[in-house]
This record gives sequence, C-alpha cells and structure tokens, in this order.
Amino acid sequence: MKLIAISIDDSRNTAKVAPFVNGRGWTYEVYLDPNEDFKRAMNVNNPPHTFVVNGNGEVVWQHIAYQPGDEKALYEVVKKVAAGLPIDKY
Repeated sequence: MKLIAISIDDSRNTAKVAPFVNGRGWTYEVYLDPNEDFKRAMNVNNPPHTFVVNGNGEVVWQHIAYQPGDEKALYEVVKKVAAGLPIDKY
C-alpha cells in the first residue's frame, strides 16, 4: 500500500510546497502538478480530493473536501481495498 499526495498549486506557489510538507513531517511522496494536467485528467475541482486506487490502478473510491472525521471513513475504505473486499462505490 502506498500513500501519495499531489499538490495542484500553480507554478507561482510550488516553492512553498516542500517547506509545508517538511513542516508537517509527512513521510510519503508528494508530487507537483503546476500545469494542472493531473487536476484536469482526474476532474479535480475542489481540493482536497481523495482517490483510493486498487492494485489494478482503478479508482475504486473518491471523496471531495474534508471535514473532521472523514479520515475514519477513508481508513475503513483503505482496509477493505487492502484486504480485497468490496466497497461501496462513490
């Protein structure tokens, strides 16, 4: 299992991403999308936008925005996907 973050900050703000990530102590991979190619391809309009991708590279769940407690639902989805169990579609 792997966690990846993709920053959709524009090219004017990409220099701020690394200090932000380091300040949070994030240990996972963080990529930049300054030209918004990923954002357009995945139809991301309101960040944060979370995708869960299975071992076959298929998006099996997604969630838009964040409210406290959303991480609990994400955790349950990740556990099911890792175990190969079905999940409710988004």
